[in-house]
Formats: sequence, C-alpha cells, structure tokens
Amino acid sequence: MDSLRRVQSMNVTRGLGAHGLPIDDVAARAGELVEHHGERLDHLYDAFGDDEITVWQVAERMKWYKSWAAISPMGKTMALSEAAAHLRHLVTRNQVAQVPGSSPALFARV
Repeated sequence: MDSLRRVQSMNVTRGLGAHGLPIDDVAARAGELVEHHGERLDHLYDAFGDDEITVWQVAERMKWYKSWAAISPMGKTMALSEAAAHLRHLVTRNQVAQVPGSSPALFARV
C-alpha cells in the first residue's frame, strides 16, 4: 500500500502493467488500487465477526468474483495467497491477532 501511495505522487504519464492495456493515468490507477484494497480489508475485518478462523477460512470469507464453491482448486490456491497477504495487513494494523497456542493457526479480531 505504501508503494502504491508513492506511485500516486510520481509524475508518471503512462504505465505498462503486467497484463492488460497500458495505463494512461498511473496516479489515478494507484489510487483506485489503494481504495480497492482498503475496502477489501474493511470487508475482511467485518467478516471475522467474533470467530477464530484459519487462513483458509479467511479466504472463504473474502469477496471474490464468483462464489467460493465455484472457484477452481488452482484459483483457491491463488486466493489463499491473497487472503494471507490481507491477513498480514490486518495483523500489522493490530486489528487481528493469532490466537496463542492454536494449531493450525487461528486468527481473531483484537
């Protein structure tokens, strides 16, 4: 997120992403991504409720482009990686913490 905010402040006129069309307004696109990830983090925090959940359950509770049941096994593997990244952000912000002594690791809101 910090990197995206730095990109927002750069005077870049055109960007070439890893996929898709060239980006004509890099600062605006960086801002969209910051907002998108902020919304995902807020949604994920709310999705915890009062539950203690595993990283897999974190992935299940995130909003995806289709239902969790409809996502392919390979897609779920990639989703698990993204879920872990979002979970790390929530832990870093002290919004979520690992439940001490849990195995497999469980996480809960602070």
